[in-house]
Amino acid sequence: AKEGRLWHISQFSLYSNCGKFVSLSKINTQGNETERITAESIAYDAQNREWIFKNGKHWFFDTHTYVPERFMPFEQWTFKCSENPNLMTFIHKPLKYLGAHELKEILSFVPKNHPRFLEHQIKYYSILSSPLICFMVVLLAIPFSLKGVRTNPMVGVSKAAGLFFVYYIVCSIGRMLGTQNTLSPLMAAWFPNLLMLAFGLLLYRQLAPK
Repeated sequence: AKEGRLWHISQFSLYSNCGKFVSLSKINTQGNETERITAESIAYDAQNREWIFKNGKHWFFDTHTYVPERFMPFEQWTFKCSENPNLMTFIHKPLKYLGAHELKEILSFVPKNHPRFLEHQIKYYSILSSPLICFMVVLLAIPFSLKGVRTNPMVGVSKAAGLFFVYYIVCSIGRMLGTQNTLSPLMAAWFPNLLMLAFGLLLYRQLAPK
């Protein structure tokens, strides 16, 4: 999390919002562990948005060596934070199965230096730019429909397949440049659609009847 917390929950049920064998570490800006909570069981109170740890220990680390120096046992410990079970599930879902709402929640939670932050950001902007695809398809179809020449249907199918292949390649290049920070995530997501729109306008000027 942006607040510097690292969670590990061995077992958790989204139906009961309960889990077992949990560890929560507090990490400083240098990446060193300063505190740790370990517990046999955990439950999430959705109404109060807080986690309830049971039968555990609160570990404190030395500020210089960052090794555990003491701990305090507890029967129950309550912790309120921005993390929730659904968010933790979103983070582990494959990128292609995430929607705009889920991606937005992930981006507001994970730090910008997270290894997959750019991938999620590009995917989020790609979803926002998806309505442009409909306009792009229509724009590419108009020149061929107005050409007024009878052709074999397979010619149209081959042209459509070719355009789809080119669009897929351009999308892959955009994602690659975005994850390498060569392009901004916003430009990496919009670049394929803008490029195909420019190609559609050029095609329209060349093939549309005068």
